[in-house]
Amino acid sequence: MSRLSAPHERPALLNALLGIALLLAAGLDILLLVQIGWAAWQRATLAERWQRTQPTSRQALAEAAVAVENAGAVLAALPTDDDVTAFIAALPACAHAQGVTLTELCAQPPDVAVLPERAFRVAAQGSESALPAFLVWLSEAAPEGSRCDSVTLDLAASPPNLELTLHMPIRPSGG
Repeated sequence: MSRLSAPHERPALLNALLGIALLLAAGLDILLLVQIGWAAWQRATLAERWQRTQPTSRQALAEAAVAVENAGAVLAALPTDDDVTAFIAALPACAHAQGVTLTELCAQPPDVAVLPERAFRVAAQGSESALPAFLVWLSEAAPEGSRCDSVTLDLAASPPNLELTLHMPIRPSGG
């Protein structure tokens, strides 16, 4: 008898090849299903992360908008360069009215700062009561954002003297 016992039977090699092809097709189907499941899981994870971070992001954006508004208000409150010049020009007369004599009033290089500023070295002489009062007045009357550094008040000297550096931030040009 021949290897084929009946005309409708296939050879064993062809059956093996068909079996391997079916296994490969099933493997590819399983791989496709795994990838679809992985993509769905990633999408769900990203959606959950988005839902978690969206309120935080919105809150951060709102806080940033408020900070920008506040920064604009702070910058608008700062004196202009002309305001600082007028204050410095009037300072000797104001000091004299309080019984204090300015012995030095000169511009200093400003500190490195975020905002532009002008700095002045101030030296004054006066009575033991006039100098502290002048210092308090200066800290209150100086333009918005001003600060006094390197303050030295020597009431034991003859005559008593006061030395300080006055820093005054100015509104950035264009602001």
